[in-house]
Amino acid sequence: MLLEEVRFFANFHLLVSKAKEGFMAGLHKSPFRGFSVEFAEHRPYNPGESSKHLDWKLLARTDKKYTKQFNEETNLKAQIWIDTSNSMRYPSIGELKLKFSALAAAVMATILQKQKDSFALGFYNEKGFHHRSPIKSTPSHCQQTIVNLLPLWESRAIPIPETYFSLEEVSIQVSRRSLVLLFTDLIWHPSEHESEALFWKTLAQLRFHKCEIVLFHISHQVHELSLDLGNRPLKFIDLETQETIKLQPDEVQGLYQKRALSQQKDIEERCLQLGIEYCLSDVSEPLEKLLNAFFVKRSRMM
Repeated sequence: MLLEEVRFFANFHLLVSKAKEGFMAGLHKSPFRGFSVEFAEHRPYNPGESSKHLDWKLLARTDKKYTKQFNEETNLKAQIWIDTSNSMRYPSIGELKLKFSALAAAVMATILQKQKDSFALGFYNEKGFHHRSPIKSTPSHCQQTIVNLLPLWESRAIPIPETYFSLEEVSIQVSRRSLVLLFTDLIWHPSEHESEALFWKTLAQLRFHKCEIVLFHISHQVHELSLDLGNRPLKFIDLETQETIKLQPDEVQGLYQKRALSQQKDIEERCLQLGIEYCLSDVSEPLEKLLNAFFVKRSRMM
């Protein structure tokens, strides 16, 4: 690496560590289910069954036979997917959706690796996946994942290969009962109906194969959901197509908010129908706030 890249990597790694430790401090359980065998409860011993899990200490104290029951958990396999389409490069460098997603994904990766769970990283756009890592659980794999996320965090151009893998192709290779963490702004151009339909079809297939999906809906709520941009005439540029239009934001704000809210409700309902965990993620808020709310919620569910 060049010296400049090393410096950026060190800063990014520090941010990841700080964010992870900050919101994990108050949690008593891991936010994801990793490898463990935990005692759950006692049940009366049935004559003739194996005495392997007989609680001998309890027998000595009470003269009654009880069997220990355990919750056995296996190693988790996870997929971390990030939408890298042009709309994810909004709004500004400080609150960039892509930058926010990269940091959140890096935190997730470090937590999964700490639990010795395997994970893979994938970047995709409207054409399909253009980056896929192997699925591993080693510290070196985690470090390489952070290196791969660095260009997104720095807002650098991402090398795009000639060959793409469709969402459908990649989803077929995902193991049953995997965890899929998906970071996307769910923005499609009106001409991309087929891409949008394929996206939801892919998620439905993953759910059919018992995968757990967490969809982080990345947005700038003040700009993208409220259109709160003042009363000056502005030129809006479609980051996907480069089309432009001049508007007075306050003149169309009411209609825009109504449609944006309706679209968000449709997305939430779709996720509910598919059994997908939906997390609206506002890039104008500190990442720690989102992660705290998300992981506290998950810890209560376990």
